[in-house]
Amino acid sequence: AGARPCSSFRADAEFHESGRADESFPTRFEPPTASTADVTLLTAPGNAADRLVARIDAADDRVLAVVPRTGGAQARLVRALRRAADRGVEVHLLLSGAWYDRESNRALVEALADEPVEVSVSRPRGRFGKIHAKGVVIDDTAVVGSLNWNEGAATENREVLVAVENESVAEFYARAYAADWRGGG
Repeated sequence: AGARPCSSFRADAEFHESGRADESFPTRFEPPTASTADVTLLTAPGNAADRLVARIDAADDRVLAVVPRTGGAQARLVRALRRAADRGVEVHLLLSGAWYDRESNRALVEALADEPVEVSVSRPRGRFGKIHAKGVVIDDTAVVGSLNWNEGAATENREVLVAVENESVAEFYARAYAADWRGGG
């Protein structure tokens, strides 16, 4: 029932000249130099979802999340974002604008319109093709890895994340996040 004619797919899809990486996307932010950091390994199934929720629940200043999609407004990690925002934490959630995520992500933006969470569908403006990253900056910690924000990923998939507690690493990701949030403008 979910099948689409190829002509409909092609009208919505973004195609690039090459099907391979060609270094055509500019590097705007130099990564931080190596320094001391506390690094915690998170895995799924296992501790990833619980630890990520706990970190969001303990946030004091900011939570900047980027994921292709979530499990909707009632997904566990989205509920954690809502709790943090209700406490006065600055919370942003940036979602994919790829054709196959666009409709559900716009629905989430609408569902959270009256919430203190800032939610947006990405507008890459040629800086990158689509959001595939899964990460979050929580205060001075950057958490990056493969965990999608749906229940199946947290309980059924093998996922790995690292939480890097380091101000310069968190700032690197926060700067890139801010540019992506603005849409590259």
